Parts: sequence; C-alpha cells; structure tokens
Amino acid sequence: MLNKINPKVAIFCSTYNRLEILTKTLDSYKNFTTDYDVIIVDNGTDDPKCMELLNELEKEYMFFC
Repeated sequence: MLNKINPKVAIFCSTYNRLEILTKTLDSYKNFTTDYDVIIVDNGTDDPKCMELLNELEKEYMFFC
C-alpha cells in the first residue's frame, strides 16, 4: 500500500569535483520531513578535498563510482 502521507523517496546526486555544491546540496536534504535515501554518483572526482568528503560520505549514503 502506498503511504501518501510520508512517502519514501530516493534522491540521486551526481558530482565531479564540486565540493561546495555537494556540501550545500546534502545540507539541504536535512530539512526534509519525509523518509528518504540519498544515492551519490561520483563521476570520477580527482580533487583531493572532494575525494576526502566522498570517502566520509560512504559511511552515511549509498555511493556509486
């Protein structure tokens, strides 16, 4: 049965060397009141700072390279 009040949603987020945008995007999801999953798709990031964040995010989110 479909839960029309609080449906679970999947959010796909792709990234490539965009640390600032990825951080802002993920922070914005924290305001959601519905149940959700975040799937991050890395398109070959090679920026060291962004790679460090992605390694940390693997603990919280579904992740594809």
